[in-house]
Amino acid sequence: NVRLVRKNLFDQYIESWKVNLIENVRLVIDHLKGKYPLYIISNSHPDLVKKILKIHNLENCFKKIYWLTPDRIAKPSPDLYLYAMNDLKLNTNVVLAFEDSITGLTSALNANVHCLAVSNIEKVYNFCSNNHIQIFGDMSELLIFLKDYQL
Repeated sequence: NVRLVRKNLFDQYIESWKVNLIENVRLVIDHLKGKYPLYIISNSHPDLVKKILKIHNLENCFKKIYWLTPDRIAKPSPDLYLYAMNDLKLNTNVVLAFEDSITGLTSALNANVHCLAVSNIEKVYNFCSNNHIQIFGDMSELLIFLKDYQL
C-alpha cells in the first residue's frame, strides 16, 4: 500500500529530525498556559506539529491545533484564523496571535487579530514597523513584556 509506505517514511523522517525549540519558548508557553487557553494555528502538516509537541512534551499545553485542510487556504490568507475563531466562538478583541513571519503576521492582520511578533529578521522588523506591530528580538524579550504587563 503506497499510502502506508509514505506514512512510514514520513514517520522515520520525523523521528530522525532533531527539532529544537526556539530558545525560551518553553518559558513563554509555561507562563501563558495557566492563564489563557492556547491554540496553534499552523500551515504545517498536522503530523509534524503533533510530533514536535510530543518530542518536547508540549502536547497538553494547547487546547486545540488548527491546520490546513483542503477547504482552508494557507497563510497569508486569514482563513485559518477565521476558521479557528468561528470554531471557538471568539471575537477578535479577545485573541492575541504570536507570529514569527510576515506570512503569519499578514494572516493575523487580515483576520483583524491583534498580534505580537518574535523575530530578529530585518524584513519582519520592517513589516512590523510599517504595520504598528510590537516586535521582540527573541522569546526572553517577549517574556519580560508579558510579565511587565501582567499578561
